[in-house]
Amino acid sequence: MVDELLARGLLGTGDGADRARLDRVGVPESLRQMVEQQLERTGDDERLLLEAASVVGVRFAAPTLAAALERDVVEVEERCAARAAELRERRRRVGRASRST
Repeated sequence: MVDELLARGLLGTGDGADRARLDRVGVPESLRQMVEQQLERTGDDERLLLEAASVVGVRFAAPTLAAALERDVVEVEERCAARAAELRERRRRVGRASRST
């Protein structure tokens, strides 16, 4: 859910407007708290990567993101690959949990 909200540009600015955007899309308070906790655990560098990716779009090339961040392409590719692997693992665990219930 957090990743979807980030991809839509509804989260991640860290400017205090996240809560207003969550209110606008009707996110329940309990989910909002979970999202805020997850964002608080996200480091500044990771948050910057996610923010830039949300601006670039849902699908993008790492060189485009690297240029936006003024970072090395290999570094950005590695970080994106690591983030994608985390998401796949999370989805796999959620899928497995939903099949066992």
